[in-house]
Amino acid sequence: MIKRLLALTLLLLTMPLVAAAQTSGTEQELRKIITEMVDAHSRGDRAVFERYLADDYHGTTMNAIPQTKADFLKLLPNTSATMKITVPTPKDGATYDLKDVKLHTLGDAVVMTYQFDYQTKVKRRPNVVSFRVTDVFTKGSGGWQLKVHHRTLVPATRKNVDWVFRMDP
Repeated sequence: MIKRLLALTLLLLTMPLVAAAQTSGTEQELRKIITEMVDAHSRGDRAVFERYLADDYHGTTMNAIPQTKADFLKLLPNTSATMKITVPTPKDGATYDLKDVKLHTLGDAVVMTYQFDYQTKVKRRPNVVSFRVTDVFTKGSGGWQLKVHHRTLVPATRKNVDWVFRMDP
């Protein structure tokens, strides 16, 4: 009886450690996907977004404009869209970082919140543009897919947007 009670106590004490290890593995997977998408955006690589954006993807831009998967794909560089967004790439010295990452698991879905800091130098001046982001990923037989993406510009970095991102009409 004492052995069973000890085994049960040990199991209950280690369960949070197992859950934390699974969460960190999920976080690593999702960070990898976000990194792939950021890198693919600068190349206009549609295949990466075809794979990771769910067919029923819904995004909200920093200007509060709703966006479907088709809308997003039209804005990639190397497409014939009427407006393109030029984003400095790592070869231009740009870097980015995900901070304050939190995961909330809801069945087969994960809500991921984080701050996305985009750093670059424009005319030798360091500039940072930061967004608070909420993503909803679902995992199916094909792996993780992004279903919902919402980003809000951190007000303190608003002045840098025109320096970092160029929008060509």
